[in-house]
Amino acid sequence: MGTLGRGGVGTTYEAEDLESAGKRVVLKQLNVRNLGDWKLFELFEREARTLAQLVHPAIPRYLDSFQTDDDGPRLYIVQELAKGRTLADLVAAGYHPDEGAVREIAVQVLRILGYLQSLSPPVIHRDVKPQNILRSDAGEIALVDFGAVKSAVTDGPAGGSTVAGTFGYMAPEQLHGHATTATDLYGLGATLVFLLTRRSPPSYRRRSSESMSAPTPPSRPSSRPGSTSSSRPPRKIAFPPPATRSSPSTAGRPSRRRRARARARPR
Repeated sequence: MGTLGRGGVGTTYEAEDLESAGKRVVLKQLNVRNLGDWKLFELFEREARTLAQLVHPAIPRYLDSFQTDDDGPRLYIVQELAKGRTLADLVAAGYHPDEGAVREIAVQVLRILGYLQSLSPPVIHRDVKPQNILRSDAGEIALVDFGAVKSAVTDGPAGGSTVAGTFGYMAPEQLHGHATTATDLYGLGATLVFLLTRRSPPSYRRRSSESMSAPTPPSRPSSRPGSTSSSRPPRKIAFPPPATRSSPSTAGRPSRRRRARARARPR
């Protein structure tokens, strides 16, 4: 139905779920053939596993995930479509909330982060920014894009060195590949400054130049998809099962390989 976003190795579509009376969903695609770093594959797999465990009204519900091998391996995650526009798009269109409105946005995002941190282990989003926060016409907030998500226990300060996030909204420890439960609060604070001033954080340009020296794990040619030095084909991703439905009308259906992707078409 349309393209919601596009990156170097993936695209996010708005699509129709043909098995749910044309219900609109989000279809996130990762093109494995274009990967330059196998870590992106692992992050996509982690995102699917994490989303499958989350149950919160302000986080679009995970529906399904799958892999296709037509014209090169592609991975997909299917989620419910959240209502509203991103805070970044709203500000670009002239939205200028007063302090009261910004406070309400902060309260709603804090509730979402509080839920994520109450899990065991706590979940860290790592990319809280205006582009990943949606606001509906009714003022309801949703947090999207868990592509940089981490577990505070398995990937906490003691381990891991992957730099993930957006410069200007990243906490200092993220520049060294670390994240704590306080990391997302930094991104929220920078987002609130953006809403009040309509300007990106002043540290953006400075930290962009620092990104070149930020520590990153060394790449191993044998583990990179498409590398000529590796004969190992891309492994099948360990996706979680589709979300279960409690409706009697859908009970007993086989696991659905979403035909929604067939209706996803760039504008």
